[in-house]
Amino acid sequence: MTTICATLYEHLTSHPDLANFKLEFSPDQEGFEDIDFFCDVNDAKKSAELVVFRKTYFKVFKEAHALFERYILNVDKRDQLTWDDYLMTIGYLLTTSENKMIINIHEECVLRLLLQKKDPAQLMKMELLVIERLLTCTRNSVNKSSSLWIWYRKLFILCRNFKNLDKEKLMIQLISTIRTSACLHPSNYYCWTTSRWIFDNMYDTKHKEQLYEMTLEFSLSHPNDCSSWSALCYMICQSRLRLAYNTQDYERLYQRYTSSNIGITPKSNHTEVLHLTIDIPKFTDKITHYVDTLAIKDWPVFLCLSKVTSTYGGTSVPAYLQTWSEQISEFERNHGSIEFTNRNPIIPKDRSTDLTLSNSIIHYGWKKRVVESMM
Repeated sequence: MTTICATLYEHLTSHPDLANFKLEFSPDQEGFEDIDFFCDVNDAKKSAELVVFRKTYFKVFKEAHALFERYILNVDKRDQLTWDDYLMTIGYLLTTSENKMIINIHEECVLRLLLQKKDPAQLMKMELLVIERLLTCTRNSVNKSSSLWIWYRKLFILCRNFKNLDKEKLMIQLISTIRTSACLHPSNYYCWTTSRWIFDNMYDTKHKEQLYEMTLEFSLSHPNDCSSWSALCYMICQSRLRLAYNTQDYERLYQRYTSSNIGITPKSNHTEVLHLTIDIPKFTDKITHYVDTLAIKDWPVFLCLSKVTSTYGGTSVPAYLQTWSEQISEFERNHGSIEFTNRNPIIPKDRSTDLTLSNSIIHYGWKKRVVESMM
């Protein structure tokens, strides 16, 4: 008898070559009473949408918990993890993704199965596919799961050091997963923290530049996304700051997986950290033009710019700060001094009905905060 967790796994690993796969959740629909999952494939667009209905979600939840109870009670075989145990954890990852015990069992299942399978590389491909599709689903509790993102980092280590895996495809999938997940849910903290981790542990200039360019493009399209702008700032400043905690974490995990005899390369490639060289004046010109042209009023943009300037600043004052200082003086001559509460610009009550002026007060207020802190 096929379990609902097994059916879920089959759907999550279906159509592996499609560029776009979207896992969605839907209320129960009339006419679909006898269908647990609905998968709509568009061959022309090379995309697919997998719909999990409400009744199906609860079926998966109920079965996964029942299987886990059986696992807990079976003390004699608890150290003999099986494929059924692995499928049970897939059901949990969909419905209860922040259960730490389950994520540990899931990891242990993967490591054990790698030793048992005739084609461990295929298992790794499917596992990566499952996790990426969970991380790009439309449910916040799954998409933003810290446990799943940390496991994704571990998969990065396993996959990039595993034999017979396409490393080029791996990097493309990584960047695509981060972008898709970030687009679905604003300020996805663990998604962008993982992007920093992966950025530090990439050892190919091309892919590192691709991740940086994607982060820059995304940030410019989402000026209020504090997590993406923070990640962008980190990537730019890292070649100067040389922070090592991400590479140290990689090395710690790598040594652990090497000792498990699961087939990854026996020698770490973390002998030299590759730092991306970014033209800082060109970047600051691009951001200041962006701020001025669109009258940006979101603090993450200004914070990123000020941190980059502070990190790479020399003895001279950047030209944009002088320009902004003059703009602020002119604005305040015409509209009065900009006041702050808890370092945030405030809109006077008598100006609150004027949307254009209110937006300008916020825009020049953030500029004023940057100028006063930098000059």
